[in-house]
Amino acid sequence: MKPEVEQLESEFYQLSDLLLNNLESGEHLWIGLESEQSHFVRFNAARVRQAGIVADGTVKLRLIHNQRRATTAFPLTGDLAVDSARGLENLNDLRQEVAQLPEDPHVVPPEDLGSSREIYPGQLLSPEAVADTLLPVVQNIDFTGFYAAGVV
Repeated sequence: MKPEVEQLESEFYQLSDLLLNNLESGEHLWIGLESEQSHFVRFNAARVRQAGIVADGTVKLRLIHNQRRATTAFPLTGDLAVDSARGLENLNDLRQEVAQLPEDPHVVPPEDLGSSREIYPGQLLSPEAVADTLLPVVQNIDFTGFYAAGVV
């Protein structure tokens, strides 16, 4: 596994532990992470028009308390102090919101089934090799496209 993925995973688990340890009696919290660290190249007329890197992440929270449920999301910065402060602030906001909501007869408190994690390794081109690999193949056609690769 790539070092940046291990770092992200470690920070996410630290943030999750902090939030779970700050739950009050009767509260249930679901925590999710959507994140990517990817490289992209945009082609037009068989030429590179734009290349870049995307590093983005979002933490999603769902709080259940007294048959009520509220959700929120906030950007993951990668700075544990900032993310911890935002996480606790969002948890407190959810507490205020959930207290104002009507009961939901369909809410089922979650069971602690642990966490899930999936890794699908691939053979991706290095960012430096994308143009040199793809452009010779498409030089004689009106090629327009988008190449994206990385960790999601």
